[in-house]
Amino acid sequence: GQGRCRLGASILAQVYGALGDQPPELDSPTLLQSFATALRVLRGRDQLLAYHDIADGGLLATLAEMAFASHCGVDVQLPAGLGLRAQLFAEEIGAVVQVKTTDLAAVMQQLNAVGLGHCSHDLGSPVAQLQLTMRSDREVLQLDWMRARRAWSETSHRMRLLRDDPGCAREE
Repeated sequence: GQGRCRLGASILAQVYGALGDQPPELDSPTLLQSFATALRVLRGRDQLLAYHDIADGGLLATLAEMAFASHCGVDVQLPAGLGLRAQLFAEEIGAVVQVKTTDLAAVMQQLNAVGLGHCSHDLGSPVAQLQLTMRSDREVLQLDWMRARRAWSETSHRMRLLRDDPGCAREE
């Protein structure tokens, strides 16, 4: 998303019964190809621990899903100047990759080499404490992991009831 944080047609807009004015778009197919190239290189070097796109639900959904899957918390510092809400809910083209701290410099170097340095950020790390903490400028969002996980599970179940066969959804 290159820091655009467009909220049009996002889940956040839908929650407020709005459509929004500007939806995310694939502004640069070349950058997406460069990202795919970088991922192949990093995977070949065994420098990727995890990957998750942000296009379905935004950064908050991505970080929560990664934390839930790993049964850990996260401590994240978002780039300044864009606001917490916009950064957490924009469903731009982008991804979160998890790497070892010892590989961070090499990973950033590879992203720079393919022209992605301007839109790549070290956001933070997983933590043992079961809490999701996200900061931007002077805003802080802290969510208790267990409460967030329960809410996530309930929401996912209700979505499956509407989208899938209700009997199958109830069996899960």
